[in-house]
Amino acid sequence: MTTTYADLLESSSYKESLEETKRKQNLTQGLTDIKDDVLDFFVDIDRNRINYQNEKMFHKHGSNIFNFVHEKLLSSKTLFSNFQKLLQNFDLTATFVRVDEDLAMACLKALYSDLILRFCRVSDNQFRKDLIKSFGMHKSETLRKRVVETAKRDNTSKQISMSYILNDKSENKISSHLKLQSCICDSGTLVLKCFTKKQLMCLGKAYDINMSIKDNKQAMCDNLLATVPNFIRIPNVGPLTKSEDHEQAQVVENLEQAQVVEDLEQAQVVKNLEQAQVVENLEQAQVVENLEQAQVVEDLEQAQVVENLEHEPVVGDRKQSAAKRK
Repeated sequence: MTTTYADLLESSSYKESLEETKRKQNLTQGLTDIKDDVLDFFVDIDRNRINYQNEKMFHKHGSNIFNFVHEKLLSSKTLFSNFQKLLQNFDLTATFVRVDEDLAMACLKALYSDLILRFCRVSDNQFRKDLIKSFGMHKSETLRKRVVETAKRDNTSKQISMSYILNDKSENKISSHLKLQSCICDSGTLVLKCFTKKQLMCLGKAYDINMSIKDNKQAMCDNLLATVPNFIRIPNVGPLTKSEDHEQAQVVENLEQAQVVEDLEQAQVVKNLEQAQVVENLEQAQVVENLEQAQVVEDLEQAQVVENLEHEPVVGDRKQSAAKRK
């Protein structure tokens, strides 16, 4: 089962792994070099272990995961058979010492069990580390999402809208002015992203900024960001006053939206009625088809009866002819 590093350099199929062995080998040469078939056996053990020792199985078996994996590996007939093949050149019954075959098999099983448990001791420890790392990553990711959501909520609470400014009842809308300055300091350009170009025009007029509706929205935002912090109050609150015309326009807009919703509901009702009519027509067509098929069956049955009646006189004539001949 073991060999030398020199032999492996000549015969091994895994020469790339020898460099790793050489790198980790210390001065005392404490690492043991194994043959390729032994390496294949341990790789096979690890492949079987991964099938049973994973996060899914951990959630299923909990703290009993290691005992579950050990039992699966120890009871594997395939692995034990491969282990026997590693020792096939060593015939216990052919030695000069007489050894009972049952005793030899018991020793082989004990050796196999010891080897599996020693291997699992290392793999269990690595699985525990990987699991803790995975749970830590999930926990960190959850915490990061929570922090981001909290920051978003905080930013949302700090945002200002045109509706807030129009409904501001403070003197000369000083509350809106101060909040707008605060939001600009905290969020910069983002604070004006929710405003339309018309709303930005109103803000520009309130702060005595010359703007045109043809201007780029970003240019409007930049002008306001550069101008608003320089004022201690809003110079001209007239464009930001919620007038009666504005309220009427809002009422009209709400009515139009309600009308659109009502039209959509009526259209849906009409569509449902049309679909119901189509279904009813299909059902009626199916009934008609069934009636036609029933009529065809009835005609066939009547034709069969007529045919049978026609055959009866012929059969009677034949019987009479046969009687006369006798």
